[in-house]
Amino acid sequence: MNENINQFSGSIIDLHLHNHLDFVKIAKLWNLEEYQIQDGPFEAIVKAIHTPFIQLGYVSRSSGVVLKGIPPKNCYVFGYLDVLNEGTVSHNGLVMNPNELLVLEEKDQIDVLSSHGYNTLTVAIQKKHFDREYRDCFNDSFTYDKVNKRIQLNKNMGTHLKQALLKVLAHAIKDPVKLREDTEFLQDIEKRIIQILFQSIDTEGKTKSPLDSEKQANIIRIYLNLHLTEELTLQQISQDLHMSDRTIRKGFNKLFGMNPKKYLLNYRLGKIHNVLLKSDLAKVTIQEIANDHGIYHMGHFPRQYREMFGEKPLDTLKRSS
Repeated sequence: MNENINQFSGSIIDLHLHNHLDFVKIAKLWNLEEYQIQDGPFEAIVKAIHTPFIQLGYVSRSSGVVLKGIPPKNCYVFGYLDVLNEGTVSHNGLVMNPNELLVLEEKDQIDVLSSHGYNTLTVAIQKKHFDREYRDCFNDSFTYDKVNKRIQLNKNMGTHLKQALLKVLAHAIKDPVKLREDTEFLQDIEKRIIQILFQSIDTEGKTKSPLDSEKQANIIRIYLNLHLTEELTLQQISQDLHMSDRTIRKGFNKLFGMNPKKYLLNYRLGKIHNVLLKSDLAKVTIQEIANDHGIYHMGHFPRQYREMFGEKPLDTLKRSS
């Protein structure tokens, strides 16, 4: 769905998924890759509607994930990320707070890391349409923090935004025929979505700058991603990044909700899981895939994998095949 969104006008997705394989398939519709990095059973609720100018979507995940991809073309994508269970959720290494929206354009990279399950509300709006509506409403051009990719909401408007958009989404899903055929209904849905955004955003608000600890933690995360296939020690990371062991452990845990060692293991397991979900039992071995992702000592791997995903690696591979 990374093409012009108006070609999908009238379409609806309304699913309750009980395994990560199904969710990986759905994520691909939006040109997204997702890797589960928190252990336990995975469930997801996915709801989305398309109008000629807008895609409104809601996704609820039960587990922490790494999400990567690119936004749709010729659109602004506004995202409200609501983490569960006192976890953390970040984009590009900067924590999302409850009173701001993520703002992305097609040249941007989606790079979300959540330590726990979280909910996402997204509104993808055709840029020309949004810019025209914004100018008519505020008599000004739309601007936002293009460095940190976000915009502030008016005080205490995060919950209102979420509830109002979910109400619009539920209303539209109940009338699939109108969503496909009724021009007036479609225009009303679009008008309500844009009004909710305009009422919620703070056009004068300034987003917070990243803290030094956030910058350091994200440098560590990028380093780990680049050295995913290598056997790393905390001492080596400390030497390469010129940071103390304490800075690495404390800052990373505060931002991402886990220590670097746990993140590296979980991210490797998540990527292995995705590969197994797409592989052919007759053409690959589990050890080859594990080795390709930096796991060379296989003694603990089956147990770690089973604790994360609730099944043995071979079970995943057999199910995929």
